[in-house]
Amino acid sequence: MQAILFFSKTYRRLLLVAAFSAGSLNMLPAQVYNRGNMYISGNVYVMGNIQNANVANYLNNGNFYLDGSFTNDQAAMVYGTGTSSGTLILRGSTTPVSLTGTQPIRQNNLTLNKTTTTSLVNMGVSVTARNNLTLQRGIITTGTNLFTYENIGTISMPGTGLGQSGSGAYTDSYIATCDAAGTPVTDGASATTPNAGTQGFKMLNVTAVNTYFPIGATYIPVLTGGTPSPNRMMINNQYGTPTDYTVIVNIGDIGKTVATGGIYTTYHVNRIWYVKSSVVNGRANMRLFFTKRTTGSYPSTQNEVELPGFDYSICALVEKNYEPLNNGFIRLSSGADLINNIGAGTETEIYGQYTIGVSPDAGGATGGIDTFYRFSVVNPGSIILPVTVTDLKAALNGTKVEVTWTSLDEVNIDRYTVERAADAVHFNPLGDVKARNNGQQENKYAFTDAAPRPGANYYRVKVWDNSGRSNYTNVVKINIDNSFNNSGFRIFPNPVRQKQFTLQMQKLDAGKYTVIVTAINGQRVMETTIDYAGGLQNFSLKLPAGTAAGTYHILLRNGNYNGKTMVVVE
Repeated sequence: MQAILFFSKTYRRLLLVAAFSAGSLNMLPAQVYNRGNMYISGNVYVMGNIQNANVANYLNNGNFYLDGSFTNDQAAMVYGTGTSSGTLILRGSTTPVSLTGTQPIRQNNLTLNKTTTTSLVNMGVSVTARNNLTLQRGIITTGTNLFTYENIGTISMPGTGLGQSGSGAYTDSYIATCDAAGTPVTDGASATTPNAGTQGFKMLNVTAVNTYFPIGATYIPVLTGGTPSPNRMMINNQYGTPTDYTVIVNIGDIGKTVATGGIYTTYHVNRIWYVKSSVVNGRANMRLFFTKRTTGSYPSTQNEVELPGFDYSICALVEKNYEPLNNGFIRLSSGADLINNIGAGTETEIYGQYTIGVSPDAGGATGGIDTFYRFSVVNPGSIILPVTVTDLKAALNGTKVEVTWTSLDEVNIDRYTVERAADAVHFNPLGDVKARNNGQQENKYAFTDAAPRPGANYYRVKVWDNSGRSNYTNVVKINIDNSFNNSGFRIFPNPVRQKQFTLQMQKLDAGKYTVIVTAINGQRVMETTIDYAGGLQNFSLKLPAGTAAGTYHILLRNGNYNGKTMVVVE
């Protein structure tokens, strides 16, 4: 070691003006402040913190063992001179430690081997591992930064399962896409917005091999006093061009799958994987991992698997886009991709998968995943790909309800069963409609409920394929009000949906009537004239396209009559 060293007793830190290490150097409790050039080709052990100043150069071709925090303010900081040379080894019992500074931290090789599996390394700046990424013990939190693995060498994950190195347990080490408090980051991701790709974990140049992402939503255990667990992802990219993928994992329901207390019958894993691809389209297989929990071991307060009720024998991967229309489902595992994890032991890592040539997408193709949005694992239950069955409506026609829907690209569909409930939970079948399977891109269907019950009526359609497997559409509601207001007319549905409503008149004088719709502030939004012939008569009306959601007055007038009622527009 050749160096110019100054040790400050006042500040208990070592000042490096220039350091050239070809052997081993032990810096025990000292804090290292580098304001010169530090070139490492041997081993350096630092039990305190190191700060690389903005006038310094740091070139690591050896092993740099660090127990404390690393602050980098040097824009010219480089990987090292060789492809595989230079390893930053984060170790020791100090927790939490941080990787911070005004500039990113880049290393040829990065090893995480803290003393305990729950030790934290919190990122306050973006970090890149170029060649080898070795995870042994401890958890890195990304915060609102990006951890990039350039995928030139190998990635090592603890455990003995799929994609793991065989050392330790799979819960020993991973990269959590959360902040220092354990709250998952979003990078703007939501039900309607994709993640921006600037936070979380990014892997470059993924090719046609099973590539595992060592990620998780948080370092906070699912159960108080338990062990933190990852939620890894696997991608096998068959697109033909190496592709970069950025992912963040969130805690939550992907939507329209809640079984307990809701109108859906699909149990789910309470994790959402938001994935961003560097190519617009793709072609890939995917697996999503989670830990098998049991009701006896985990109360309802745990946040990973919806218990009790989750069926480990039918684990299916599901994908949703960011369109609110039709619930957004575009992929759902089927056939051999429905993984039976019943035989897996409790507290073991299991998964759902989606495979090229096995599971069809919404259009019936089995080309694998070609768009990358948001993913989760569910029991298929009431999920059906809504672009296969879409535009479900229920409308009053006199005293009857017409249930209509559209089927797109029918593939091996046998029939449709229309079901009705009074409470959105307990459905009963009303009748079947035979599927046409005529090769047309679009087929429209209708079913008449001749005797709807007074009050709320909920409808859904059960779709049967030729193998006897079934799925459900979303649920629609219509209110049947058999009474008229004191003015002799009524409006339905109320709330008004999609700007369309029916005005029903009864026992008024025949003649021309003016219908006026005004906002609460008195602003007139629509006026039209209708011809009423007497008796019970319906008029279908449509509000202007720009009508905002809210409460409105509807006035019905002719020379001798003035009637008024109120509606809500969704």
